[in-house]
Amino acid sequence: MEAEKNRPVVLITGGSGSLGTALSFRLVQDGYRVRTLSRSEDKRAKLKDAIKKEPYKSGIRVMAGDVTDPDRLKLAFRGVDTVVHAAALKRIDMCEEDPLEANRVNVHGTEHVIQACIEAGVKKAILISTDKACAPSTHYGATKLNAERMWIAANNYSAGPAFVALRYGNVFGSAGSVIHAFKEQERGGLLCITDERSTRFNITMDQAVSLVRSAMDDGQAGDLFIPKLPSYRLLDLVHAFCDEHLFGIKSYVASGLRPAEKLHESLISMDESESICCETPGGYVLHPGKAQQGSKRFVYSSENGPFLGMDELKGLIRGA
Repeated sequence: MEAEKNRPVVLITGGSGSLGTALSFRLVQDGYRVRTLSRSEDKRAKLKDAIKKEPYKSGIRVMAGDVTDPDRLKLAFRGVDTVVHAAALKRIDMCEEDPLEANRVNVHGTEHVIQACIEAGVKKAILISTDKACAPSTHYGATKLNAERMWIAANNYSAGPAFVALRYGNVFGSAGSVIHAFKEQERGGLLCITDERSTRFNITMDQAVSLVRSAMDDGQAGDLFIPKLPSYRLLDLVHAFCDEHLFGIKSYVASGLRPAEKLHESLISMDESESICCETPGGYVLHPGKAQQGSKRFVYSSENGPFLGMDELKGLIRGA
């Protein structure tokens, strides 16, 4: 019992989502105690069911709470060593339709999490961001860019928590991903895509969890970490899915890009590239707003590859 109390505590906001669930199980195996905080009753119930099937279930505590409620955060953050802030409204269409609510959760909710981290004396705080924050073309992307900047700037107000941010693309096979959509559409024998020319970055759930763990261990105050990722062509993914699922007709229809949707994903814009302070084999570390590179300017886009081959895509589809 005494050894249990001495294990460090990690709190994950939005902890009943796909990343939160996978990260919780990894952290408990690594010797942490975990608190998950989320407002979705359905997702909390699913997480509790998943925990019952795991041998290390005693290390995870599922809590109800909303990042827009400062009093709830103060209570939940007591005794926490590390915070992973993954809670956000992520549906682009819904953020466009209700920008006030998107601001309330993604911007003001992040502000409340920052304040709770400082007041609770958290040692390290990690923000999960998105490629949509890079040169944003949607309101969702704009709220996440705002969240990134507030998070990094929070290091100016506290000698306590080290605020670190991670930015990456959609996790392959996670809730709401393109593969889930394809599996629903295959019943009708016709897949719907946006644009045949589209490319996307690829990151698996295991990779995303490992990134968070690296940020916990090695992230320094003010770091915005961006991993080096392979890309895939959307049309290649369609063909791989059809081959893997034995579609005879291999039919698809292109509906066109949604409003403000990008043809290619980007993780570093031309102007942001000047803020790179470190490059490693695994990625880039940016200090936003601080010029580092001078004339070395570039765009880090999924359009430029390297691209996954058909066999690699089929392997991802089988594992999703």
